[in-house]
Amino acid sequence: MRALLISFFILVLTGSQLFSQQGRSGFRPEGKWNFEAPSAPDGYNSGTMEVVMTDNKLSVIMGLPGGGDYKMPAYQVQLSNELFSFKINIQDEEISVILAPDGEEKLTGKAVYSGGETMLTCKRVKENK
Repeated sequence: MRALLISFFILVLTGSQLFSQQGRSGFRPEGKWNFEAPSAPDGYNSGTMEVVMTDNKLSVIMGLPGGGDYKMPAYQVQLSNELFSFKINIQDEEISVILAPDGEEKLTGKAVYSGGETMLTCKRVKENK
């Protein structure tokens, strides 16, 4: 009985972790995205976002144009309940990003920082095959 209970507990934990990485609708954010944040300061109002799944964990790299295409790794990356969120640091400023799918090719949401928040739109970059 104990072995059965332990097996059930492991199954529940494994399933819930997979569920939290994929989101309820099965939305998968992996891929390359272009983002726009119209009210962000110049130099920070557009760029790229690359989302990769490795070992059942999502990772995000944000890129800003100019200055050699500055790349920033995100941390605390989560996908659950239709929300995709992560944090990045830009010039010692922690920015919390919260996005929701708007179809399969678009994410909308906001970036929150100490000075307020800005709306954020991401569009999936189509891969040439």
